[in-house]
Amino acid sequence: MRSLLFSALAVTTLAACSGASTQTEPTPAIRNTSWMMELPKGTDCDAAPYIEFTDKKVSGDMGCNRFNAEYTLKASALRFKNVAATLRLCAPDSMALEETMQRVLNETRCIKLADNRLTFFDAAGKPIATLVPEAMGACR
Repeated sequence: MRSLLFSALAVTTLAACSGASTQTEPTPAIRNTSWMMELPKGTDCDAAPYIEFTDKKVSGDMGCNRFNAEYTLKASALRFKNVAATLRLCAPDSMALEETMQRVLNETRCIKLADNRLTFFDAAGKPIATLVPEAMGACR
């Protein structure tokens, strides 16, 4: 039973990035929105990692470094290109957040917007990160 449940979950997750589903799913409305990593309340950081989508460009903060890039979105298929970022070295906690955001920018192949949460998936259909709408006061 457990194996059957896992198999069903894997098929559902893989379908999130399959060519067939990206052709029939509506395009998520992400233009002119900002999304951030959900951090535990009172996290000690300068700024919560976030990504801001404009017409065909994104910019944001990865936890330590700032970035900008171009993106293409067709149905739920999302790709980032021409990523540019600053190259500062920060504390280990900030660099761990940075690593997740770098994976979002480099490995995302599709997204799913549901329940006010934006999830980024890699080519294998595995979730990379889930972001929430940007909010003030995420860091202390």
